Parts: sequence; C-alpha cells; structure tokens
Amino acid sequence: MKLFEFIVRRLLLLIPVLIGLSLVTFAISHLIPANPGKAWAGEKATPEVIEQVEDEYHLNDPLHMQYFYYMSDLLQGDLGDSPTTNRPVREDIESYFPATFELTLVAMTIVVLVGIPLGIFSAVKRNKLPDHLIRLFSLMGSSMPIFWLGLLLQMAFSFYPGIVFGIPLFPPKGRIGAFVDAPDRITGLYIVDSVLTLNGEALLSSLAHIILPAVTLSFAILGIIMRITRSSMLDVMNKEYIKTARAKGLSYNEVIQKHAVKNAMIPTVTILGMSFGGLLGGAVLTETIFAWPGMGTYSLQAIQHLDFPAIMGFTLLIGFVYVIANLVVDIMYAYLDPRIRLGG
Repeated sequence: MKLFEFIVRRLLLLIPVLIGLSLVTFAISHLIPANPGKAWAGEKATPEVIEQVEDEYHLNDPLHMQYFYYMSDLLQGDLGDSPTTNRPVREDIESYFPATFELTLVAMTIVVLVGIPLGIFSAVKRNKLPDHLIRLFSLMGSSMPIFWLGLLLQMAFSFYPGIVFGIPLFPPKGRIGAFVDAPDRITGLYIVDSVLTLNGEALLSSLAHIILPAVTLSFAILGIIMRITRSSMLDVMNKEYIKTARAKGLSYNEVIQKHAVKNAMIPTVTILGMSFGGLLGGAVLTETIFAWPGMGTYSLQAIQHLDFPAIMGFTLLIGFVYVIANLVVDIMYAYLDPRIRLGG
C-alpha cells in the first residue's frame, strides 16, 4: 500500500474513533450526580436564572437529545460555548493549546537529545560504571513524582535565579515576564513568534520561563526512554547480522551507528509517539505548579466547574492527537525498517 493511501485510510478511521470517544465521554460526564446549571449560573444565582441556563444548554432534555444537539453543532465545526469562560470552546482551545504544544515540544526535544544518546551509551558500556550511573538516573526519573520535582526546582532556583541581559534565569512561574510584552501572535508559540517578529526580549524571557517546566515534564519520560533504548540496543547487538558485520571487518563504531542504532529505535519511537500524545493532553500537575496557561490548566478548570462543552472539546482534541501520533509512529516504522509494510 502506498504511503498516501495509508495516511488517507488512517485519517478516515479517525471519524469513528472520535464519534465513539465523544459518545462515551458525553455519557460519563452527564451522569455525574451534580447540578451543572447551578454551577454555570453561579452559587448565588436565583432559581429563575438557573432554569434559564438549563434551557439554554438543553440540560433538562433527555440525554440522547442533548447528545443529538451536541453532534449537530459539532458537524458544523461548533464545539459549543463554555459557560465558564463565556466564549466558544474553539477559541479557548486556540488560546490554551499553543502553550501546551510549545512546552511539549521543548520537553520532547530534551528527551530525544538526552535520553536516546544516554540509552545507547549505557548499552555500549554494559555493566560498567557509566552504565550503572545512567541506570540509576533513569530509575530516579521513572519513580520521582512530577509535582515533587517541580517544587524542588522552584525552591532550588528561587534563592539564586541569576540575571542574563536583564532577564531572570529560571523564573518559577508564568510563560513570559510580567514586564515583557508577548510577541505578536502568528503561531501562538512564544519562542517561534519571537523569532519571526525579531523580538529579542520576548525570546529570552520565553526561553527562560520554559526551562524549568520543560525539564520537569521531560524527566519521567527521560527515564523510560533511556531504559527502553538500552534494552533495545542490547537485544539488537546480540543479533546474528551484527555479529556478521563485525566478522566482515567493520569497526565497532560503524556497526553501532549504521546497523544497531537504527534497528533498535522502533520500540523507542513507539514510546516517544505515545508520550508526545499524552503530554499534549495537558500535564495538569506541571502546568499548575508553574502557572503555565495551557490545556492542563484549562481542563482542570473545566472539570471543577462541570463545564461539559469544554470537557468534550478537550477530550476530542486529545483523541485526535493520539490518532495522529499513532500515524506518525507507523510511518517512522517503515522508515526505520524497510521490511515493515504500511498495509495494516
């Protein structure tokens, strides 16, 4: 099957996945024993106001009719209006999602640039001191609670933040300095927009603010990637074709770089793809600790206020992200191993 046909087929499968996801999420969220009309109208709202809100959002209709109204709007590209923010959910997602996307990109960059090389190096130095130290570091990353690491980093750098070009290094909260204007919006990503608009002050401030939350977010995945990469490398290095390559006179480094690494990356790519999708779902703890205005903060706020339209919009977005992440992972499989055919 050609690559284009494979991509189209997987994108078409996205439709029933999102429909099923919306159905399950809609049913579960609306079976919560609480009064969303009262939550949306406010604790001090009169019964008349609460009834008006319930009529506006069809909360008194049967559950299947509420779902029908929701899907009718969804087919027209309308995710509904959030009673919490008093604006369309689509606008909320456009506002919050770039922050999470930017944070996830930086965190995954750290994971790829640090985790994969350390995993390979650990396998090459098997049972030696570097291997033991890297395995200890990966174990710490896998077992350390994210909220504890985030608070620890905040405390560590609150005593001596440092100043570079007038910009505090490693600020504990926010996405950009309080006295720094955000760059003109092009993509919604502050770092990218700062580069595109040649805004040096915003660029430095954005980079400084993203370091601590990105390190915190990447730490747990970093440990997993190091262990998976090491295990895959050790498995590949015991294969017959590796021994054959060595017997033909190739140097150890050539065998590792040209044969072992590429074939050992398939399990690592799988974990990276799923981790990327998960992080884009919103790292609630990390974003809360660092006051990062992303999807984690938005989803937490929606759940606290029983904001059904926001919860549904957030869930559908995450479902879409996971399907796309799976698609990218499958395409990477075919690149890493030509024996794999995109036929499923």
